[in-house]
This record gives sequence, C-alpha cells and structure tokens, in this order.
Amino acid sequence: MDGVLNLDKPAGITSFKAVSRVRRAAGGTRAGHAGTLDPFATGILPIMLGSARRVSEFLLDYPKTYLAEITLGVETDTLDITGKVVETADFSHITELQVKEALPRFIGEIRQVPPVYSAIKQDGKRLYQMARDGLSPKPESRVVNVYSLEVVAFSPPFLTIEIACGRGTYIRSLARDLSLAIQSRGHLSKLERTAYGPLKISDSLKLDDIEKPGGQDILLASLLPLDSVLGHLPLIELSDDEAGLVANGGSIFRPDASGESTNWRAYDEDRNLVALLVGGHAPGWYKPRKVFTSNLHP
Repeated sequence: MDGVLNLDKPAGITSFKAVSRVRRAAGGTRAGHAGTLDPFATGILPIMLGSARRVSEFLLDYPKTYLAEITLGVETDTLDITGKVVETADFSHITELQVKEALPRFIGEIRQVPPVYSAIKQDGKRLYQMARDGLSPKPESRVVNVYSLEVVAFSPPFLTIEIACGRGTYIRSLARDLSLAIQSRGHLSKLERTAYGPLKISDSLKLDDIEKPGGQDILLASLLPLDSVLGHLPLIELSDDEAGLVANGGSIFRPDASGESTNWRAYDEDRNLVALLVGGHAPGWYKPRKVFTSNLHP
C-alpha cells in the first residue's frame, strides 16, 4: 500500500500515535508522517504509506496554514494550554483594532525565539529535555517566514488568527510575541492546521473513518499518489529506454530540461513516476536520486 493520506489528526494524541493507528488500519503497512503536530493540536497530518515515505522531505518545502486561538491574559511555560501558568496580565484594554495594527510586524521574514519546550537540539540535547531537567535552556532566535496573518475572531480573552507560514515557524511563539506586542500575555489554547501545500482540511480523512468496519477500503480509496506532493518540482519526460536506464541507476543527457531546481520528477511514457533526478557530472546530465520503479530495463 503506497500513497499519501491526508489525515485530520484529533486532539489528545501524538503524531506518532496517529501514525501507529493508521498503520494498523492499513494492515501493518510501513508508515511515517511529514510535519509533527503537538498532541493538543488538530488538523492535517500527512501520513506517508509505503514508498511515499521516501518523499516526505519534499512536503516540508510547502507553506502551511493554521487557525490558532490565543487566550489572552495568561502565559504558560509551554506557551500552550498544556503548560503551567508562569505570567498573568491584564487584557481589558485590548481592542481588535490594536491587534490588527500589531500584525504587520509579524509578517514577512522575521526572527523568532522557539519555545523552551520544543524538540530543537542545543548542546546535543532536546530543549524540552533540558527544561524538564531544570536546566533553563535559552533558545536562540532564528529566521522564519510568515506569509499572511489575519484576525478571524476577537472575543476577549479569546483571539483567533489565521496564519500562513513556512517551515520552522512556531505558532506558540507567535502567540507569545503577539500577546506581548499588545501589552498583555497569552498562550495557544487551540490549533488546527487547515492547509499544507496541496492538502486541504476539507479533503481530509478522520481516524474514525478508517478504523470502522470497511475502513481499509475507505483508506485505499482516499490515498493520494506519492507524486501529489511533488508538484512544485519541474518535470522531465523519459523515453522507455531512458526510463529503463534511470531505473537501473544510469544517467541521462537532457540539455533542454527546464526549471531551476535541485530535484526533477522523471516520468516514463505511461506517466508513471520513475525517479527523482538530480544534476549529474556535467551540465545537461541527470542521475537518479530516488528510484520508484525497479522492474524496468533499458
């Protein structure tokens, strides 16, 4: 069983647990995920089944969209609803206009300090492990990209925003920083990932759908081909001879290949994805990085 499952992860379980349940529903097929969601968060968790696991890295290049509810007036140590209260502040002075006026400073290429409770490594240890050991780690700021940021609802103390962002962006940190910018404190109380590259929440499947009788048939019918997450890569069409050569590790010469990229999708004459190609030993030459069709011959 090979393909990408657009799963709507429920709250209360880890991404690892969600993968485990999908794997069981798929009859033990090997599986992984692309893009962790915290246990309290919901929404799109791409599950990569079978050979699709080999292209999970390419999903990370896509923007993601979230609906985030911030509870103003209270900051927690984890910056979300699961943590302990560390700071409180007044929020009665905040208006929706003030929130909207603060948003532009968080759009574009910005510097952001990740949460202490995160999986980032520092001195060889995960930050959350250091925090739990009482070591008080101090994460270094890093550059992230926020493409858009809008107010969806404002009913103090609750502020709901929609964020479109690039890889490495922590919505928990954004909740903290935006709350400080409007002279308050805040933490993330709800988070839903509503879009992830080509995947949309409206097309997602719930765990309940695939764990009920007949669920494996529903899962199979819902699987997307693994190249559904490769649409941002330029395409090279191969002759049957070239497809056979590439499938067996050989290089091809294609001086007219278009697209500025470090990876190219390569298809045979029947529109089957044969491989992902990278630049070869000289301009115009391409060699396979990942081969997906092993039964072709030159």
